[in-house]
Amino acid sequence: MRNYLCCEIFIIVCLFLFLNSCNRNCDNQFLSKKIYTKLNNCFEDTLVSKNNHNSISRMELRIEGEIRGIGELTYSHYPFSEVTLVILKDSINEEIKTDWYDERCLIKYRPKDSLVKGEVKVEFEVY
Repeated sequence: MRNYLCCEIFIIVCLFLFLNSCNRNCDNQFLSKKIYTKLNNCFEDTLVSKNNHNSISRMELRIEGEIRGIGELTYSHYPFSEVTLVILKDSINEEIKTDWYDERCLIKYRPKDSLVKGEVKVEFEVY
C-alpha cells in the first residue's frame, strides 16, 4: 500500500511539473508580437512585455518578414534618447539580444521610398 501511495504522489508531481513547464513554454505570456503590413508609410509603436518581475535586465527583439525595397527600423527604451538602427530589406530574420531595463520598446519605422511593400513581424520579450 505504501509503495502504491508513493508511486501516485510521484506521478502527480511529474504531471504537475510537465504541465507547468509546457504552459510556460507553449504560451509565452511575456511576449509582445506585432505584424506590420503598411511599410510604405512611417510609423511609431510601443511594444509592451507583460513581465511581472521587478527586475528586467535583458531583452530579445526578433524581426522577421519579407520586404521589397528598403526600410529603417529603430528601437529604444526609456528615456528614448539612444536608438539602435536596423536596416530592413529582402528577407529579414534578425534576432537581437541585449541589456534592457524597461518593459517597453519604442520602435520607429521609415521607408527609404514610397514603393516599399511587404510584411514584417516584430516580437519583443524581456526577462
